[in-house]
Amino acid sequence: FDLTPRFLDSSLHTFFSKLLKILPVIHKPTFVYRECSAPLLLNAISLGSLFIGTEDASETVCYAIDSLNRQRLTFDL
Repeated sequence: FDLTPRFLDSSLHTFFSKLLKILPVIHKPTFVYRECSAPLLLNAISLGSLFIGTEDASETVCYAIDSLNRQRLTFDL
């Protein structure tokens, strides 16, 4: 599974263009992805990938979240 810059950008764009219209939980004009927390960014990308609607997109994000959770658990120990 590849988390390419194109996939990440596409997922984040989809989050803002589709999900934010339904559930406005982030103030888009002040959102700066380089300054937000990693969990917030990952969740936005994850939700956006679900709106992309391909199985590959969903699998890629599930793999990424699982990998990040394993890394976090390693650091917490």
